[in-house]
Amino acid sequence: MAARTLFQLVRRAQRVSPGAQRVLYLDIDGHRNREGGFDADMLELQQHFILGFLMQFLSEVNMPLAAGVRRKDESPQSEDIPEELTIRSPGEQQGR
Repeated sequence: MAARTLFQLVRRAQRVSPGAQRVLYLDIDGHRNREGGFDADMLELQQHFILGFLMQFLSEVNMPLAAGVRRKDESPQSEDIPEELTIRSPGEQQGR
């Protein structure tokens, strides 16, 4: 759910201000494990979804695990944002 919401926010930002730099600021309240770190869902959201996928459509991201992260090699953010977000379980094949 959070991944879809963030994706839609980025798509909306592109529609409202095409070509403008997009910066994501994300605060996370709760979602902690017994040790005080983030639970598995919030780690996956930050590491794999935001940094591993969504970052290509952003100029910068600020979140608990990565404050002030800019695009590697300062390349421009991609404007080629997909129309839809498809989320698959690990190991799930396309077309199922």
